[in-house]
Amino acid sequence: MVSDLSIMGMIFSAFIAILVPVVLSIILYVRFRYRISFLLVGILAFVISQGIRTALLLLLSSAEWYRNLSENLLFAIFIGGVTAGLFEESARYGGFHIQRKKQPQWADAVAFGIGHGGIEAILLVGLSQVSNLVLGYMINSGMFDTQIAPALGDQADIIRNQLVETSSELFFISGMERISAISLHIFLSVLVCLSVKNKKPLLLLLAVVLHTVFNTPAVFYAFGYLNIYVVEGLLALVGAVMLIGTICLKRRLDKQVNEMHIE
Repeated sequence: MVSDLSIMGMIFSAFIAILVPVVLSIILYVRFRYRISFLLVGILAFVISQGIRTALLLLLSSAEWYRNLSENLLFAIFIGGVTAGLFEESARYGGFHIQRKKQPQWADAVAFGIGHGGIEAILLVGLSQVSNLVLGYMINSGMFDTQIAPALGDQADIIRNQLVETSSELFFISGMERISAISLHIFLSVLVCLSVKNKKPLLLLLAVVLHTVFNTPAVFYAFGYLNIYVVEGLLALVGAVMLIGTICLKRRLDKQVNEMHIE
């Protein structure tokens, strides 16, 4: 049986992953009237960058040398952190570059980040938790064994064991982590926006580094070097710092836009 607490965790994380980006985008629009195109391009930036990155990694995973190197911590950090930073920040840079003539303001950059981080949360956590909820209900009601398991064979036991044996708190943690991740994506979007507007590639490089740093604790956890609670604590701390950074950059970004309008 999938515990009631696990079910609650799935519901919690699904709501966080799906509703937080939606609510944030609505509140930001009501308060600052950002341009919807930046939100949509932020969504596309993630979908395109991750689509290309995932396809490339799947292609490489068929190679023996790649599978062997995957057991190396530094290589795993490169794959899990550096490549994510390179692909996503490059897409973010491209998104702002094609819209640079619109003179994006702080709210536009934040909307871009909500789109980027929001669609990631929905696709990676929201939908997976909804799927877990359906499977959990079917397992507890007996429908899984009668309707699903016969068609899946041995895979059915793996799915059942994962949902039954996974600690309940991990289902809650997946949702909480998305809050920190969205905060990161918003800050990085403002940072990359400044990189495009000021023609400062070092800010883009900084965005790649920060993205890599954010993803690195998860790699250490996968290798057994860090406790999951330590990892999530670090991510929460980074998320809080990113939120403060986003607020601090507002005056700087909007001041530049106002000066351009005056000129």
